[in-house]
Amino acid sequence: MEMAVVILVALVAFGAVVWPLFRTRDEAWDPHLEDDPGPATGEAALDRTLRAEIDSYREALRAGAVCARCATANANGSRFCAACGFRLETDEGVLDEA
Repeated sequence: MEMAVVILVALVAFGAVVWPLFRTRDEAWDPHLEDDPGPATGEAALDRTLRAEIDSYREALRAGAVCARCATANANGSRFCAACGFRLETDEGVLDEA
């Protein structure tokens, strides 16, 4: 009985590995098989998003709102890091509580 269970598990594992090899394109959508969207849609949008994130990080660096512990860019005037809760410091030192 134990040998039958072992053989059954082995067959199921083998089937799970081999099944994707025999599927046709209509059965499953694979983004790697689609045509390249090109720079007009994919890369340009990513470039704009990345550029905006870099600009916000630079602004946080200038304002001193980057966490020393986790390097998260926080909003200007923040007293604590939004990601880890670490107290943020200014040029004058640690921000006061009140």
